[in-house]
Amino acid sequence: MEARRADGGAFCSRIGRVCGAVLLAAGVAAGEDGKVVSDLQKENRELKKRVERLESALERVQGILDKQTGQKPSQKAVDEAVDKAIARLEGEKAKPAIRSKYPIDLYGYIKLDASYDTTRVNDGNWVRWVESEEGHYHDDEFNMTARQSRFGLNFNGPAGHGMETTGQVEIDFYGGGGENRNLLFLRHAYFQVDWPKHDFSLLAGQTWDVVSPLLPSTLNYFVLWCAGNPGYRRPQIRLTKGIRMGDTRLLFQAAAARPIGQPSWLVWDDDYTGENSGVPHFQWRTAYSFPLLTKRPTTIGVSGVWGKEEWDGADSDPIYGLRRVPRRNYDTWMICADVTVPLHDKITFKGEVWSGKNLRAYLAGIGQGINEEYERGIKATGGWGALAFGPFDKWRFNVGAGIDDPKDHDISDGSVTRIWWDSAQWQEKVSNRCIFGNVLYDLNEAVRIGFEVSHWDTGYKQIEDGEAWRFQTSFMYRF
Repeated sequence: MEARRADGGAFCSRIGRVCGAVLLAAGVAAGEDGKVVSDLQKENRELKKRVERLESALERVQGILDKQTGQKPSQKAVDEAVDKAIARLEGEKAKPAIRSKYPIDLYGYIKLDASYDTTRVNDGNWVRWVESEEGHYHDDEFNMTARQSRFGLNFNGPAGHGMETTGQVEIDFYGGGGENRNLLFLRHAYFQVDWPKHDFSLLAGQTWDVVSPLLPSTLNYFVLWCAGNPGYRRPQIRLTKGIRMGDTRLLFQAAAARPIGQPSWLVWDDDYTGENSGVPHFQWRTAYSFPLLTKRPTTIGVSGVWGKEEWDGADSDPIYGLRRVPRRNYDTWMICADVTVPLHDKITFKGEVWSGKNLRAYLAGIGQGINEEYERGIKATGGWGALAFGPFDKWRFNVGAGIDDPKDHDISDGSVTRIWWDSAQWQEKVSNRCIFGNVLYDLNEAVRIGFEVSHWDTGYKQIEDGEAWRFQTSFMYRF
């Protein structure tokens, strides 16, 4: 028994050295990073809790040793017990951060999508509309892709002098390439400086538009874009100011954003007609948040955008029958109203309604912006609404619908405007509707499985409409 007590003492000494090394390393790292005193105090409190858990583990291991009779435990057995205890406690640590000059957190998910469509849709891996039944009646299709797997970095710091600085970079794999050799696609790349005392912030970089800020919860990568939900991501400089009045908040946002044009029979570059305008797109939003039915706030917002595209003239084209066109400017504008209403602790409604002109760059008008034959921008109106239920233990549910409705008189019959390198410019789609429902189940903290059913109905001018059912399942590993 005395021998076992001696081994226990050696074990205590070993744990003490491990704890001392952990504390020393943490102190050195904190010094090298130049952390402020408050950060050190927080880290020391966390380390103290770890030491207490280590001591508790030591007592449990010592109890096992004390219960042993007969043969003295080997040093190897003691070492293994210590390593297991430390490994178990290491697993309880908070999410690790990637270290640079300032803390960085890695996040994202690995996602596999598999889908079946009863007829051909555009693009296939996702749905934005259904292709006309002409030429491929009931031409069903199956797709499977991991392109939506997503990786991101959140940057934190520095903080001080009343300012807080953060940043984000995020990518997925929808940048082109073959289905098993995907290319990277930049989603977000921006930083933000906040002055919390004044409820004011400055953002610079690429991220979501200020106009039309909400998104429905769909498994489909195209979250009702071209089917009632406008807005996307683009480079911008944004200012945000909040005003708090008790338990309510008034929000004002303004941004100057990169103009994105559309390819035409003159140029193939999406950016050319936008940058050629010589001015950015100006976006704004004002919103009011207030308590209504639950502790979570209800928010009502109004947003808008104005910009323009410049198209240079060109001679007629004998193939497509296009005539000489002088230099022209086409306005882009949109007004949008958005609402988020928590109806219950586990039920939330959100939606948007909008109207505008020349909105291809904002994924509205069913991907149609300028009618080259009629030489005018295409007007469109639409909206979407969705209910989110949950979480109920490991289950979540979402249902919703959307519609994008361009003005018929702005749409030609497609005989002239079918541009062979960009099917999105076949300006003959006059309506696009979607109804969807999905269920999500969490196998554990990291793994989520989802299933979605959606019905799509796309109307065309002077050709047959397109209608499809889509059945999609997704597997996600979140980290």
